[in-house]
Amino acid sequence: MTEGAIQPSVCRPGALGLRVTLAITLMSSLMLSACDVKTPAADAWGRVVELRDDTDMWPKGKPMGGWWVTPIHATLLPSGQVLITGWSRRDHSDCEEESGTRKNGVTFLLDPAKLTGNSSNVVPVDEQGSHASDVLYCAGHGPLADGRVLFSGGARYERLGKLGESELGLNYARLYNPADNSFMRVGKTMTGGPDREEGIRWYPTNTRLAGSNVLVTGGFTRYGGSTFGNLSIELFDYQRLDAGKNPWHLIVSHRDGLPDMTPETLDYTHVYLLPSPLPPVRGNGFGRQVAMLGGSGKVLLFNYTDELSRRDRFMAPLNGQRGARGDGSTGALLSSGEILVLGGADSPITGQRADFYDPQTDTWKSVNTNIGRIHAASVLLPDGTVLILNGDGRPDFVGDRRRPQTIDPVTHMVTSLPAWPDDPFERGYHNFALLLKDGRVLLGGGKDSEQSKVGCERPDVRIYTPGYLSKGPRPSLVEVLEPVKMTVGGQEVSFHYTNGPIRSGHGVVLMALGSTTHSFDQNQRYIALDFHVPVAGTVKVTPPANYFLAPAGDYILFILSDLGVPSEGKHVRLD
Repeated sequence: MTEGAIQPSVCRPGALGLRVTLAITLMSSLMLSACDVKTPAADAWGRVVELRDDTDMWPKGKPMGGWWVTPIHATLLPSGQVLITGWSRRDHSDCEEESGTRKNGVTFLLDPAKLTGNSSNVVPVDEQGSHASDVLYCAGHGPLADGRVLFSGGARYERLGKLGESELGLNYARLYNPADNSFMRVGKTMTGGPDREEGIRWYPTNTRLAGSNVLVTGGFTRYGGSTFGNLSIELFDYQRLDAGKNPWHLIVSHRDGLPDMTPETLDYTHVYLLPSPLPPVRGNGFGRQVAMLGGSGKVLLFNYTDELSRRDRFMAPLNGQRGARGDGSTGALLSSGEILVLGGADSPITGQRADFYDPQTDTWKSVNTNIGRIHAASVLLPDGTVLILNGDGRPDFVGDRRRPQTIDPVTHMVTSLPAWPDDPFERGYHNFALLLKDGRVLLGGGKDSEQSKVGCERPDVRIYTPGYLSKGPRPSLVEVLEPVKMTVGGQEVSFHYTNGPIRSGHGVVLMALGSTTHSFDQNQRYIALDFHVPVAGTVKVTPPANYFLAPAGDYILFILSDLGVPSEGKHVRLD
């Protein structure tokens, strides 16, 4: 922590007896709390590292020192490297002139361990677009069960950076293979969408399901907001693709989709696989395995497993309305099973609110974070808390958005930490934050609050070290050959460790590989595992009981000391 920085503060319901009650339609009154002061946490910040592309991928017009690269999409790989997609441009900050705006869609690998200087040169990967102007910007993305990364849709540009620029969606998907750092196009196109725009998706959401399928939800067909929303939902099955069959299966047509699932602005629908699906008795006669929230702020529960009509696939819970819109909010599925919805553009009060929805009881709770944020990032941490970073706001929004905050998913306590040092600027729209394999957090990109133009986001990244790494000795998993194989519902797996003891509750956890952009992570997941310690230095871990708790695929396993210090993570392949 920087010397002389302000102390962290803690927000808890009724901490000072000061409460603000909001009357909200279809909800009980929400109690917003004040804050008190807590002992500072010893978190730390790495340097700001600027990204450049000095390769010959795009030699025409390349500036001295290489293109400036803005990171927007980020996916953690099992190796610990990060797959990043964004834009490159000629100038660092002069984005008003035609020649200074975004020029090249760029995807590259970033090794966090090598972020030691003030700049880092990136090496672009061929994105395998079917057209020269096709980019992965604003695609849906997330890992598959076999380790590849699915990118659904994306953008095609006409007159990029010029007067009359148009942004269109794409009707095909691409697969990234970490084994050889390459992309391939999926031969069969997507199918859902409006008439004469079938399959076209921009801003769709990818959600890994309990099986080999990925749910691809919504998005837009082109720039213009919800008027051009794609209300269809389809499944992608990589096993069918590998067998030479059509991997796409439309389960909700555009005509049968619901407008409430679509963001009002250029954003992603927040979609979650529920760890405990609602049984038919509480799901209007059908099980509900998925929750989603769009721009209206209304939670929808969804059934993807049965052959049902549109009317039966969707369920609108009686109290599912947040009481504020969802535009510009961030969200996460918490370890408690609740869904966090934080901030947003609806109002200054909404901007500083953290709302918690319980799909099992159809109830909401709320706390005041005392920092108003639009387009924040939320990151699940291995100690079970959720980290809130970044965001922008309007002049009537309160608080310093450079300050990280953590939220306890059980008590809903909010802890505000010191602002990042040596950098007066925010990270607004198009920022990201991602949990790394070593327990630190990578953040980057985002519009500076003084810059309003999309395409002029910050061309840099930096690493944040949460305070939990300074609480005491760090436990270590030793003699581990990665990837560790686990089977859902299978036998215990033994690990050897040093620097115990392991904390008794939530001491061994699996963290799904984050895949984040635009304030929403399409793949992060926290799973606490049962374990026991037969002898000091050995822990036996019970795999997850079912695929709703933990879909098959790659995870990072952490053990935590009795002080809450996480080990460095180890790659686990869950079958």
